[in-house]
Amino acid sequence: MKFTNLFIFIALAFNACSNNISNNDEHNLTISTNEQNELKLLKTGQNISYVKGDDGDLKKGIDRNFTLSKNSVIDNANKLQWQDEEYTKREIQANFEQKEYGKSRTWKGAVEYCLKKGDDWRLPNIKELSTIIDYKKSNQNNNSKFDEAFRYALDGTFWSSTKGASEYNSYVFTLQSKDGIISSSHYENNEINYVRCVKNIR
Repeated sequence: MKFTNLFIFIALAFNACSNNISNNDEHNLTISTNEQNELKLLKTGQNISYVKGDDGDLKKGIDRNFTLSKNSVIDNANKLQWQDEEYTKREIQANFEQKEYGKSRTWKGAVEYCLKKGDDWRLPNIKELSTIIDYKKSNQNNNSKFDEAFRYALDGTFWSSTKGASEYNSYVFTLQSKDGIISSSHYENNEINYVRCVKNIR
């Protein structure tokens, strides 16, 4: 797969996002974000260049620096702590059957799940979620492109807190962990996707 088009799509997706999400009046949910603290650009891990000027050619960003902690992974560069807990067989089955259970949730359920964890846990925005993808990982050899620091990574679609802007605000950006592609889902359709919570650390 050529990554140039992928990163152009990601850039366009970010520009289309509503970057200052504070609350969702329809569901009366408060969504905390990390928009105040600009994320540092991490190297994606793509090393092969398909065309001059693509990510494999430029290799922009700082080195990835993720370390394993108890039931979590720390992004030392961006001072983020990521949930890293096993996705149980029951949760995977619920996801397959499009039912809510554990870390398999509707978008509203995903937001509430993270908030109920307390201690400032929240659903990540799409910019944050995309930083844990390592594009050097091969699709043939891995079921997920999540950074190798994560113990519990699986092939699936993960919710972000980021809604589309204006006429697209009924859509929420999602991440496909198998290939790292950003897409979107209509959250009002009660689609079931996976949850991976995050919080800021000092």
